[in-house]
Amino acid sequence: MEFTTMFSQNGKQLTVLDNFKFKFKYESKISGYKTWECTNKSCKAKLVFNKEKTLIQEKSVLYHTHEADSTIERQAVRFLSTEDDVMPGNYGMKDQVMALLWVQRNIIHFNGDPSQVTIFGERAGGASTGFHMLSPMSKGLFHKVILQSGSPVCKWAVSPIGLPRKRAHVVALIAGCNFDTSEDILQCLRKLSANYIIDLQNRLYMILKWTFIAVVLYLDLGHCVAQELKITKGVIKGQFLKSRNGRSYYSYTGIPYAKPPIGELRFKAPVPVERWDGILDATKESNICIQSRSTDGLEDCLYLNVYSPKTNEKSLPVMFWIHGGRFSALHGRSGLFGPDYLMDKDVIFVTIHYRLGIFGFLSTEDDVIPGNYGVKDQVAALRWVQENIVHFNGDPNRVTISGGSSGGACTGYHMLSPMSKGLFHKAILQSGTPVCKWAVLPPGIPRKRAHAVATISGCNFDTSEDILQCLRQVPAQYLIDLHTKLFTWIAYPFVLFSPVVENCNTGQEAFLCHHPIYDFHQESFVPAIVGLNSDEGGLLVAAMYNNTSLIQPEVRTDFNRLISIMMSYNYYTEPENIDKIGEKVRKKYFPSGGIDDHSHINAVKMFTDSCFTECVIDMAYKLSSPVYSYFYSYQNEFSYNKVYGSCERPLGVTHGDELISIFKMNSLNPNDLNEKDLEVSKLLINIWYKFIESDNPTIDGLENGLPWPEFTKLNQSMILFNSSHPSLIKNPCMDAYEFWKKLI
Repeated sequence: MEFTTMFSQNGKQLTVLDNFKFKFKYESKISGYKTWECTNKSCKAKLVFNKEKTLIQEKSVLYHTHEADSTIERQAVRFLSTEDDVMPGNYGMKDQVMALLWVQRNIIHFNGDPSQVTIFGERAGGASTGFHMLSPMSKGLFHKVILQSGSPVCKWAVSPIGLPRKRAHVVALIAGCNFDTSEDILQCLRKLSANYIIDLQNRLYMILKWTFIAVVLYLDLGHCVAQELKITKGVIKGQFLKSRNGRSYYSYTGIPYAKPPIGELRFKAPVPVERWDGILDATKESNICIQSRSTDGLEDCLYLNVYSPKTNEKSLPVMFWIHGGRFSALHGRSGLFGPDYLMDKDVIFVTIHYRLGIFGFLSTEDDVIPGNYGVKDQVAALRWVQENIVHFNGDPNRVTISGGSSGGACTGYHMLSPMSKGLFHKAILQSGTPVCKWAVLPPGIPRKRAHAVATISGCNFDTSEDILQCLRQVPAQYLIDLHTKLFTWIAYPFVLFSPVVENCNTGQEAFLCHHPIYDFHQESFVPAIVGLNSDEGGLLVAAMYNNTSLIQPEVRTDFNRLISIMMSYNYYTEPENIDKIGEKVRKKYFPSGGIDDHSHINAVKMFTDSCFTECVIDMAYKLSSPVYSYFYSYQNEFSYNKVYGSCERPLGVTHGDELISIFKMNSLNPNDLNEKDLEVSKLLINIWYKFIESDNPTIDGLENGLPWPEFTKLNQSMILFNSSHPSLIKNPCMDAYEFWKKLI
């Protein structure tokens, strides 16, 4: 059996089918036709942008059946609210208050005592009774209460912020009313007959009983709108998404954690964000931080994202991710670091944007432009987590910070920083540490680079104050374009601006007090994972070679000088030593005579050892807290080598390839993982999660799995990731570590 109800307003039609099928079509002047087709199991949303109904998107979502007390649902119209002063709602409750006032004034005539009034109710009436206990209007009108099978904190008894307004729009829609403004709705509904309202209410009840109206009519193109959430600075609205295994999780993106660092806040430590009014839409990704090779970066970029699994478990551990990108690129958006794999576990996942390049790390090495703004942004985000993560069901006492490449170096910096102390409890450093020469500059170099920026910008640099005031006036895009003019050769050194040592005796809060290479000083003694990939050097080699030859022939003719720049050790040795070091490197990695068209694998080994192996192992040795190490050599179907350059020759498991096992990277690799890659991914997720949530990490992530031994100079045990079956090996990098440690 099928019946159709037509309404007078053009383009709006409601069809109710048997077996609780529901179809709805609505024509919007802005976006065209929106159509939802639902059964009692799922909804399919379609969006058409023109009159010819050209379908551009179709997605399916699950919607929730609402088994609340029918009395509440049948009173949907009686409690109508647009959540503003026009139709504030609560008329049914205010009727009850009026009746209680009547009792106070009249019950004495019925031999009653107005000072001994007990209000009570059952189901929705019980909830109403509880609401009177919370209401200033009802204060003094009763003296005892009985709540039977209902209370105001039942989810069926109160709607999240925003949902009543949406339901009011549905009522107006079905009634054929214009709902551009609340006043339009009010005037239209007042003209309808009482019988029509009753009929409308009955029809609305059928829809509400079998389809959660917020999902059916506000699908947001396939994502269910989650409940609003109140955090420290205001209310946010997120959405429900699905994990890799189909688990529901909450997604809140684009949450501000600091004021926009613009104007006088450029080159200044982050300032906490102010409270906002209304509901912040946390269903959309925020701006990324301004950077080269990106058209959507802005200075206004200090936002973070929180993903939380839908679970009854309380106080989940937190994984706080710091993206890499040479301290000058990338972002924390879900397209690059998607949470889908992690959300199969009971963990809260946080990603952030932080200032990059000149904006994040410019320093005159004094109190005027001390630098470290990017890592201070990270500290501000960690403080935000301490204040707010409990609202997302997270435990602020179980925060693991983690990062890859320069994000791994940042993670290590937080272990050395007095500012970060107490804000986290474990750390994961992937392919980057603060003792990598590319991650920190010797004293004096940051100031010279700041003077170079000022010179190119046309600023006077007699004093740091002159530089500061001038650079605050320079357009942001100019400073971004200027970045490439500072390279010594092509795009090297590949890190120009990084964290610096500050003066910690000035009264200003300083991030870093000791140089990690010259004066290693640990502040946070927390357990850490420190590891690397087998062929990290593909990062550089993929751009040096094509399929047949070396495309940067200068490396052959000027080998000693150029590799010192590419490997970032030119600042850590005297100029007269450059040739001596270069010859030793040539002899070790190119024994046949030198780098050539066919020595790409040798070059990968050279850059792996010099830029990553030496400093990753050195960091593991230097830390005084428990360290667990790994060696990742599994070749995924997709490799970052395809991103770094045009060389299609096999270059091994390169820098960043382990990230493919941890994050859904739609912007780089939209395809699903193949069967083998999937098994390795699940393994890595299990191991990381076991480290995050317990004090007893295992090499397979299982509760009773083989314990993961600590990495020490005496017991150099590492997990080998070369398949979905992990094993323990002795550190395979000792020869390379000792060569580079003695060389410079």
